[in-house]
Amino acid sequence: MRTEGPWGRWEPTDPPEVTVLFAVLAEPWWIAGGYAIQSAVGRGLREHGDIDVAVLRRGTVTGKAGVTGGSAVRSQR
Repeated sequence: MRTEGPWGRWEPTDPPEVTVLFAVLAEPWWIAGGYAIQSAVGRGLREHGDIDVAVLRRGTVTGKAGVTGGSAVRSQR
């Protein structure tokens, strides 16, 4: 399912691909939302146009850097 968003067209990923992308993180993360519900009930419920990944607040800076391949810079605010 292709999705149109504010940043243009993109192809949603699936839980196995997210696992590969987030494997570089030392911080805890987990799949949330629709895919998590499907996992809990043990069956597919609907087609997904996105995937929700939860990261603890302390991991957001390192998480973004790790997934994008960038460097982590903490805000001075």
